[in-house]
Amino acid sequence: MDAERTVKILQFVCRVLSNTIYRLEVSGRENIPSHGPAVIVCNHVSFVDWMLLSSICRRPIRFVMHHGFFRLPLAGRIFRDARVIPIASALEDPALLDSAFRNIASELRKGELVCYFPEGRLTRNGKTIKFRPGIERIVRDTPVPVVPVCLKGLWGSFFSRKYGKPMSKPFRRFWSRVSVIIGKPVPPREASAGRLREIVNSFLLGSKGCPSPVGPPAVPILSQYRLQFSPEGTVCEHHRKQTRFRAFPPGRLRPPDLREPRGENRCVSLRHGRLPLG
Repeated sequence: MDAERTVKILQFVCRVLSNTIYRLEVSGRENIPSHGPAVIVCNHVSFVDWMLLSSICRRPIRFVMHHGFFRLPLAGRIFRDARVIPIASALEDPALLDSAFRNIASELRKGELVCYFPEGRLTRNGKTIKFRPGIERIVRDTPVPVVPVCLKGLWGSFFSRKYGKPMSKPFRRFWSRVSVIIGKPVPPREASAGRLREIVNSFLLGSKGCPSPVGPPAVPILSQYRLQFSPEGTVCEHHRKQTRFRAFPPGRLRPPDLREPRGENRCVSLRHGRLPLG
């Protein structure tokens, strides 16, 4: 079977599986060039990131993956037929690393779309890891636009590291919502590792394409008993099984202003942060 046919079949399978397991919400799809070379950089949350990206892109993508996946009996054969580019760290195999960058440059010169995960490994806390300078080497060798992409909603899934080793716990999140946010192409001269990480982080935190909650932050107070206590008014009413949160404008409520009441309205803890209003 030729490579192009394998890629099309694999892309179709990825689209079916992705839309069966998850509810995909894609924004900025038009930012992926319809033709010509480009590099997609994406945060690395789970072992199925490549599958979701392949399912939402109309063009075939040449993925860059760790060489260890090619040792898997069935997956390795599929990845080789789909022209996935194997890569290793400089400590593991410097020759394979150089070969990977040569293959990436070759694919880009052919006008292909290449996906590169600049973190180099899965996140262990849901946040992005420092982007490695490999992306800078890619655009230095072949100056092409870089499309930043952010995956949201995969942290805590069966394929992520939130609960330890991926795919080691029971599958618990079926048909969960996953957002794919695609940013505008970044010119190669501006595509530094730090800059690209800032863009992906801005998507992950809720700005530039994924609206964040608006309004003043909520101040939760956790107590064992009913609590009606604040210098500005009632902060929250807490019962044994239900807590209602109230929001105050920034600057109006400060920890030093609070005084712990006596008697049964004892305050156990005070935390600041944005929580849903109840």
